[in-house]
Amino acid sequence: MTFRIFAQLAVFLSFILSVQACDAGGHDQNVKKQRKRRSVKIVKNIRYSEKKHLFLDLYIPQSRHSLKRPLVIFIHGGGWNKGSRKRGKKTGMWLAKSGFLAASIDYTKSTQAPFPAACKDVKTAIRYFRHHADRWGLDPERIGLMGNSAGAHLAVFAATNHDPRYETGEAWPGVTSRVQAVVAKYGPYDYSVQNAGELVQAFLGAAPDENPDVYREASPITHVSADDPPLLLIHGEKDRVVSIKHSERMFQAYRKVGAPVEFIRVKNAGHGLKKRSWFGNIHPSKKEINRQILRFLKQHLMGNNQVRDDK
Repeated sequence: MTFRIFAQLAVFLSFILSVQACDAGGHDQNVKKQRKRRSVKIVKNIRYSEKKHLFLDLYIPQSRHSLKRPLVIFIHGGGWNKGSRKRGKKTGMWLAKSGFLAASIDYTKSTQAPFPAACKDVKTAIRYFRHHADRWGLDPERIGLMGNSAGAHLAVFAATNHDPRYETGEAWPGVTSRVQAVVAKYGPYDYSVQNAGELVQAFLGAAPDENPDVYREASPITHVSADDPPLLLIHGEKDRVVSIKHSERMFQAYRKVGAPVEFIRVKNAGHGLKKRSWFGNIHPSKKEINRQILRFLKQHLMGNNQVRDDK
């Protein structure tokens, strides 16, 4: 009888200890999650231009490191006429947790001023960071761009067009807007590919037959040269908003001049890489695409000088 009582007591004590261990483990996991959330510092509403309406948000990794960090500037989509830097929060957090400084910028909308206003804004943001590299702890020789849709157009235009006319009217004379890598997702790069809709005409300030020269000038493919930065193109094969032909032609233009380029064709994907097929999921998956983006950015912005977090 006594043995049975001790056995039951032992089982009871074992149960209590296991509950406490689970609670402690849960607490540890919560602490780790909180630390992970706190690992990125967000500095909002940084004015980067003489224009009063242009601001950016900066995402800064908080872990200690031994080298200045590379920067990735994110440019949101929205048909050049809507959206804001707030659309880049998820991307900014993801990049910062991966070791990059990340910025999400506003730019002049087509309802405020047509081309090339927004293109100049992107170049101004690059030059702002290069001039203020010490302030933000970034390496001015390791700056990349990432854009979606209209933002991809602005990113590739900024990367391929080196005409000094697009760098006038701002401070920091002599500071270059060249970048070292570009990730461009489902953007328009050649305005001869498909008929110009209302959004494109509003952005360029004219119909194609009214001003064909502006359509050629605004097409990044016009400006491709051998010294352009490495480019990663990502586009859905079933995109009905921006034809995949834009990326196909941009890929071929880069290849023709010998500039470094990669192209991820996403099966079963429409605009925004959304699934557009009853017969299967998008391929590669968004998880794999993100893995390839990080690989590309680390290869070209970190290389052998990868940021090392102190233990």
